[in-house]
Amino acid sequence: MTHCPVCQTELPAAQVDSCPTCGWDLTPYPITFQLPDEFLRKEQAKLAWAKQTWTLAIQEAALRQSQQEECQQERSQLQLQISQLQFQLESIHEQVLTIESQLEQVKSEKEQFQSQLFEAQSQLKKSNKEHLQMESELKQLEAVRSQLQEQLDFVLSKLQQLVKEGYSSDVKILLSNLEERLESMETRWKQMSRKVSTSWIPNLISKLAEGVVHIPDKSVAKIQIDDVLQSKELTPYTSSFLKKIQSTLDNQNIEIDNLKDYLGQSLAEIANHNPTTQVDALLETHRELKFKDIINDGGPSLYDA
Repeated sequence: MTHCPVCQTELPAAQVDSCPTCGWDLTPYPITFQLPDEFLRKEQAKLAWAKQTWTLAIQEAALRQSQQEECQQERSQLQLQISQLQFQLESIHEQVLTIESQLEQVKSEKEQFQSQLFEAQSQLKKSNKEHLQMESELKQLEAVRSQLQEQLDFVLSKLQQLVKEGYSSDVKILLSNLEERLESMETRWKQMSRKVSTSWIPNLISKLAEGVVHIPDKSVAKIQIDDVLQSKELTPYTSSFLKKIQSTLDNQNIEIDNLKDYLGQSLAEIANHNPTTQVDALLETHRELKFKDIINDGGPSLYDA
């Protein structure tokens, strides 16, 4: 079996004119032909050059093949990196959408909180306004009592003086006027006292009891009331009343009618049945519970019938 003298490719048994791999001319010289030495040397040099050229070509081809394989590997790596980057971009895009959604939710919650804060401030202003108005009316009531006492003392003094001087007819006139004024003052006093006892206090207790009954987590509310008692300078009546309310939170299923009765009795005992003190304690108690978000009702109004 013969091989190509240049590339060493195995040649087929049948005679061929050229190498199928490198293309080297394989045409044999006639046997009877005598090659000159000079021609032979040229053919040998030509063959050596062909072998060297073929070796270099093979090396270059191998180098190109190696470079192509490296390029292919780099291309594969780049494609893998591109795929990873695309995946990361998609992940980042999803995160951005999630963050935007969360920002919208935070914005909505902020607007809702601002609305609730505005509503709470409005209710607090309303409560303070009503409290001031209530105090004004109660002060008027106390002024009526004081005025009545002063006038009574003055009239009694005049009566004693007139009796000593013998003016009995003038005494009768003064007594008549005094009786009329006393009746008028007493009527006004009874009206104001009735308004406080029958309207203001029951209504405030009812509103407060409704808020307490609907507290969602009464154990947390007890802790919050402790914070109020420790951090605020409250009147003794308000502090005692808050403690009474706190004690009711142990009962998770207390009925509102029973709570109203209990709060009414407790308030009367704490405030010594003084309507003014009772109203003050009720309003201050509700204001503190509302400020701490312990109760969420619309707030007590002095004038809701």
